[in-house]
Amino acid sequence: QNDGEGPAKMIRLETDVPEMFDKKTFKIVDSYPKCPICPKGELPRISCLDTLIKKDQIFFTFKNIYLPGSEQKNVKEKDSTKGFVKYSMKFNKDFHKIKTKSRTAIFFDKNEPVITNYAVTRFLPGISIGAKAGYNYYPQLDNSKSYFVSATLSPFKSYRWYWQIELQNSLQNYNSKTDITDRIGQNAGIGNLSLERTTNSSEVINYNVEVPILVRYNINNYIGVGVGIQANINGRQKEILTKKVVVYEGTSDTNIVFSRSENTTENTKSFQNFTGGMMLDATFGFARIGPSLGLRYVLNSEKNFNYFQAYGIWKF
Repeated sequence: QNDGEGPAKMIRLETDVPEMFDKKTFKIVDSYPKCPICPKGELPRISCLDTLIKKDQIFFTFKNIYLPGSEQKNVKEKDSTKGFVKYSMKFNKDFHKIKTKSRTAIFFDKNEPVITNYAVTRFLPGISIGAKAGYNYYPQLDNSKSYFVSATLSPFKSYRWYWQIELQNSLQNYNSKTDITDRIGQNAGIGNLSLERTTNSSEVINYNVEVPILVRYNINNYIGVGVGIQANINGRQKEILTKKVVVYEGTSDTNIVFSRSENTTENTKSFQNFTGGMMLDATFGFARIGPSLGLRYVLNSEKNFNYFQAYGIWKF
């Protein structure tokens, strides 16, 4: 608005343009005072609007116009002292949802510029749901096998720093202990001295429910890292005890005469053994949305239960 005592003949608007916009798609939609675009390479002789696109600004210059001042004599319509430029631009193809701010310097003829307040733009983050599956490797457990599926929740098309929550279900089995006892004695079926070997082993089957919470950082569009904590509870734990007896011919374990085995199930528990842990995580692929592969190391509070996790994830 021209709040002076006389009309303005030239007005220039120097407007900041955030990096996320594609200035190649710039279009003027409307303006006031209403005037055509200035011809390129010619000295304008009529009222016109000139545009100059720079790296992070656009200059709009109204030339040869008459915009009355609000304090000018005989000006009764205050709206006639105001002007504007309305324009449009599309986002860049790879823009990020980050907060931006811009302002405009307004020059009336040769006067010092009027600087507007900052206009701030914020994006609602949206929610991204992910599906994840993979394998857990426990290096300190004997004959461990562990597979899992998981659902993830994070901000949609996350840029740099962001949070991620997961709900993970895993099925694990491992050998917890094995005891071997040898006895040499007279066997009724053989008649001679023979070796009798008794092996008692225990296999544990766990159904685990885990809730990891991470703070993640995308280094670029293809590599991301994270750190976090997780809570773990055994939804169901079952222990299978196996007793195997082998009788050998003679006192060496060369020729087997016969063997027998029996299984018993003991110590079935539900929703017990709560533990926590810390984790380091890295992903390689499409870090913001889409498929990627990941590797995680979990430092568990329970002894011997630290593990590596290899997985695939798809964020929607």
